Amino acid sequence: STSSLAGWAVWSLAPSREQSDLRGVTRFAVQPPPATRIDAFDISPDGTALTYVGRSRGAIRLFLRRLDQFADSPISGTDGASSPLFSPDGQWVAFFSGRRLLKVNVQTTAAPILISDDIDAWLNGATWLADGTIIFSRANHGLQRVSAEGGEAVPVTSLSQTPREFDHHSPTLLPGGQALLFTVHAHDGRFNVV
Repeated sequence: STSSLAGWAVWSLAPSREQSDLRGVTRFAVQPPPATRIDAFDISPDGTALTYVGRSRGAIRLFLRRLDQFADSPISGTDGASSPLFSPDGQWVAFFSGRRLLKVNVQTTAAPILISDDIDAWLNGATWLADGTIIFSRANHGLQRVSAEGGEAVPVTSLSQTPREFDHHSPTLLPGGQALLFTVHAHDGRFNVV
């Protein structure tokens, strides 16, 4: 089936002509290639580009759509991609493929670069920090951190045993860059936001 991303809204920082404290909104629909389903997407920090996982006839890969263009472009070397994530400068997109975390420069046609392998990532969100590290969820672990330049993943959080937790996911860096918001899922059925 064909799906589209409707309502991608970009907030303009320029004051409205009618009222200086209001912001303008630009909306447009992104129509993926025919017979393509969108599984996940991310918007660049400056709001000028969108990357998404497109699934078509059994093939899965990343696509890039720029705000000033009318067509989507497949990103080479991203077959099997999931959970795309823009870098803070919008030049790179990180993604998971199997048990590997890779990144690809969306300004060039260069092949993706391996960041880390055998990480058993849980596909429930990640965040790329300004200091060049990526924080992501890992199955049956707390959140993990890895350098975007490559290396081993190291723990950021650990699972509590009282109550027994089985994952930390959906990390989001809060404004100011000093705190991380994430969800804790426990076996007693509770969801906590920390």
